[in-house]
Amino acid sequence: MPKHNLSVSTILDIPLLSRIIVGIGEVSNITGVSARQLRYWESKGIISSIGDNAGTNRKYDYTNIEKIILIKDFLDQGFTLEASAKRLEERILRLNEAIVQLANQHNNPIQESIEDTNEPYHLLDGEPYRLLGYATHSVTKEKLEIYLPSDKNQEKLLAKPLEEEHH
Repeated sequence: MPKHNLSVSTILDIPLLSRIIVGIGEVSNITGVSARQLRYWESKGIISSIGDNAGTNRKYDYTNIEKIILIKDFLDQGFTLEASAKRLEERILRLNEAIVQLANQHNNPIQESIEDTNEPYHLLDGEPYRLLGYATHSVTKEKLEIYLPSDKNQEKLLAKPLEEEHH
């Protein structure tokens, strides 16, 4: 197989990936996983679709397409669906831990931005936290507030559902 000199930044266009929304039929064609199987995986909570209000047209974002491909790879290697889902969860956890560790080791943009803010502390779970910003959960699409503890330990970040008054 020929080696290509493509860097990850050449291959991955993050703004483009965040806008990818594909229907179940196309996802099935791309991944080789039947629509019936995709619906089953969704019923098990392994993947999630972005449906319309009536819930009839299943569509999937890049994150879920990536999960589908990984699950299929695990199944092709002989793992059960349950074992594949567990391996997927472990892989995502390891990736997230690595990213947090890298953020803590290098010039931390979160740390620097916190130094300059006058955002007041809020007591959450009996501890002082400062509002860091807002995010949207990639699976549920729920809007979240992200809080950093007063000791600035990013391993203790908190995410709370966005309160109605902020909408």
